[in-house]
Amino acid sequence: MGAEDRNPQNRQWTKEKDEIKTFYHSLACVLENRPQDAEPEGKFFALNQKLSIPKLVKRLVTLQKLLTT
Repeated sequence: MGAEDRNPQNRQWTKEKDEIKTFYHSLACVLENRPQDAEPEGKFFALNQKLSIPKLVKRLVTLQKLLTT
């Protein structure tokens, strides 16, 4: 983050898009206690949903509270 290759003027969105998709898939699998090769059910967030960093942090911070209610 903040590196020269993340300059908005020369970002390669197609390359980053695959990395972002992989990140969200991995995160969803971890949060749902599923193997990485499984398809998440979308209990924590939908795979097509793109969360901002603050919203993602908020969900992670409140995860335990959500699971116990």
